[in-house]
Amino acid sequence: VDNIHSPYGVVTVVCEGDNMPKLNGSNYVTYNPAEYELKEVLENGGNMTLTSDLTLTKDFNVPAGTNATIDLDGNTLTVKSTNSVRGNLAIDNGDVVIDVDGSGDVNVAFAAYNGSTVDLSGANIQVADKSAAVYVPKNGEAVINVDNTTMTVGNGGHGIFVPQGAKDLKINFTNSIITGSPYALYLMQTN
Repeated sequence: VDNIHSPYGVVTVVCEGDNMPKLNGSNYVTYNPAEYELKEVLENGGNMTLTSDLTLTKDFNVPAGTNATIDLDGNTLTVKSTNSVRGNLAIDNGDVVIDVDGSGDVNVAFAAYNGSTVDLSGANIQVADKSAAVYVPKNGEAVINVDNTTMTVGNGGHGIFVPQGAKDLKINFTNSIITGSPYALYLMQTN
């Protein structure tokens, strides 16, 4: 299924035979080429411009040394998965809805690991209850740039979440607003 490409949106594949994969008891598998393209950009680097709204449902990894840029072009990116950022990730020019599916107290959209940079620019970000846009793990070393962005955080959610302190964390806010939950910006003492 990974080698199906279509400029026309979602492709439905019908599988035949007794040993074919089933989804919800059906032989139909739904494939979204835009999510596949996004996966390629996140995992291998490069640029992607959205041409329509997109929901990210699979967990992805931005490896160290990788530069991935997503230009929303006025569209909405809904993030329902946890994504590891070890390289550089830039998201700009549109709406981002963070509503991560999970059973934890806080469900993270982008985990920024050592040596990573997360740039959010020209975005309107909505963070749902019990979700976090960017998380930095204990003793983390990361750069988070928030430029010309409004981040509205739901009850019990976090825009930027650093619960166990960071070793070398730089957060740069320029012409931006973070509002909502009293824990919208949650930073424990850093080393």
